[in-house]
Amino acid sequence: MRAPRCRCCSFARPPAQTIDPFYAGSYSLTSLPIAGVPTHYGGMVFKAGDPNVLIIGGEANEASGRFYEVPVVRGAGNHIVAFGTPVVRGFGANNDGGIAYGPGGVLFYSQYGLNAIAQVKPGSNADNKVVALGPLGIAYSTGALNFVPAGYGGAGQLKVSSWDGGQFYTVTLAADGSGTYNLTGATLETTLSGGPEGFAYIPLGSLLFGSPSMLVSEYSDGNVAAYTIDANGNPMPGSRRTFIAGLDGAEGAAIDPLTGDFLFSTCGCGGSANRVIAVRGFALPGAAKVDVVEFYNAVLDHYFITWIPAEIANLDAGNTPTKWNRTGVTFKVYTSAQAGTSPVCRYYIPPGLGDSHFFGRGTVECNATGANNPSFILEEANFMFLFLPVAGVCPAGTVPVYRVFSNRLDANHRYMIDRAIRSQMVGRGWLIEGDGSDYVVMCVPPG
Repeated sequence: MRAPRCRCCSFARPPAQTIDPFYAGSYSLTSLPIAGVPTHYGGMVFKAGDPNVLIIGGEANEASGRFYEVPVVRGAGNHIVAFGTPVVRGFGANNDGGIAYGPGGVLFYSQYGLNAIAQVKPGSNADNKVVALGPLGIAYSTGALNFVPAGYGGAGQLKVSSWDGGQFYTVTLAADGSGTYNLTGATLETTLSGGPEGFAYIPLGSLLFGSPSMLVSEYSDGNVAAYTIDANGNPMPGSRRTFIAGLDGAEGAAIDPLTGDFLFSTCGCGGSANRVIAVRGFALPGAAKVDVVEFYNAVLDHYFITWIPAEIANLDAGNTPTKWNRTGVTFKVYTSAQAGTSPVCRYYIPPGLGDSHFFGRGTVECNATGANNPSFILEEANFMFLFLPVAGVCPAGTVPVYRVFSNRLDANHRYMIDRAIRSQMVGRGWLIEGDGSDYVVMCVPPG
């Protein structure tokens, strides 16, 4: 393996960072120092289920590197104005510009110099799997990664970039049966300039971004660049436009799930300070709601809900042992954390106990479900985001969700927003579950 290039050797202290004049009337910069995270800063992501904690890499590119959980302090408009005391995690060796949550709630991060991707399972405080990228044909050495968010072309795909050649790949993956994932192939999609590092997808509907786009931290050139993306979530090089200039080694990239602010880190090279810089003015991410679609299997007498387009298409096409049909029931959900929401997990109940799925409301119920049913398989810790009722009462402007249980050995649950449907299910012998006098389990945005 080649030794890592010296990435901070050539940096001189740059002039003050500036937003390109084309964007300056709509966006603003705020510098946010963090005390207690060692130089050099690496990639960033907001903690799953807790948008008030930022996970950021320290001692980036070093074997001694670790990730840190840093509480955020929010001010007017819910924007981050300061950071609290960091707490070090037990993983993050050779961390670089990319860290993101993938399927199953697994945390993926890029390892510079090792040219690898490490994976950390939910609840773990150590690497659970490390996959070398060289055998997949990915150029030395990977610098960043991210998953394409819902609502964009290529949603769910893993994207990986290399520094400093700028190669940009789509990487396929498959569950390995132990809660982590095998990386099964890589396709070179394009090549970017500027020595790309962390990248993030711009919230849809943001000013001056009429088409789905991304922002890329250009470590080598000291910029953040904006790109229009194609139908598969890949940046189109010909669309590049400087968004911010005058940076000292732009590194990580993340989108604040509560405000849409774009956050990026700098490396602290050439005598410059480590910083997190927030760019304000973007649309709220994930605010565009998606439809949960309900299916019914007459052979099993089971119901199933999903918002994932690939799952919906598979069921509509009949690519299952027994036929599933749409019931016509739908309701709206968020696919990313919004102010006041809680994550909803999805468990698979294995054959013998149901051969079905259970959707747990909030971290407490999800954790209890796993602890009380060790044979259940956690498919996704953050399958969707909804509001929780208080004593059975939903927040103003939201719609109650009801849940009934089949009360059979082949356990199955049904979720609905229509009380009349709930009454029909009770008439068939299903049991009502929920809180308060109306037995509410969750609350969804209006349709």
